[in-house]
Amino acid sequence: MTEDNKVLVTGPDGVRTMASRDRESSIYIVEVDPAPLLAETYEKIKVHPEHSASLHHKCIGLGTQGKRIGYIPTSKGLYVFNQEGCTLESEDPLTDDTGIPMPLYQTYKRSASGGMFATAPFAAVTLSKDELLEMPILSFVNFGVWVRTFGDRLERNFHRWNNFLSPIYDREHVEGLIH
Repeated sequence: MTEDNKVLVTGPDGVRTMASRDRESSIYIVEVDPAPLLAETYEKIKVHPEHSASLHHKCIGLGTQGKRIGYIPTSKGLYVFNQEGCTLESEDPLTDDTGIPMPLYQTYKRSASGGMFATAPFAAVTLSKDELLEMPILSFVNFGVWVRTFGDRLERNFHRWNNFLSPIYDREHVEGLIH
């Protein structure tokens, strides 16, 4: 067993040991590209008389929490996740009647090798189900692979959501997108 297949866990007696990681999941997440929505929002903010003043002068765009976002379709709605196995700002699903807050982070040009994000959200917009479903699909990723693998917190996030979502996961939605 390689170290990549182990995780530090705390047993019932409080003793911390390395244990094999069980990342089995029958759930697939639909990875989407929020860039078009973020670019459109940034352009609106830049020209808005009240909001443009709060943009940092070196800001070149907007980003989301985490580098990748995706959604898991369920019978209750769409759950939106980053790669930490965390929902954006709401543990509630996105439905036809509700929206969820999507934190926006200012991005800055750092160097030729890449950009840099602010450490705190600049603002949040309410993301609707239609806006999420209009985002370009990048890939379909098994949820066990989607959630990053570093530490106990990420393992808890994965197992908590995997157990909660398994009975309500809408496999037909994902299969309809793939075919």
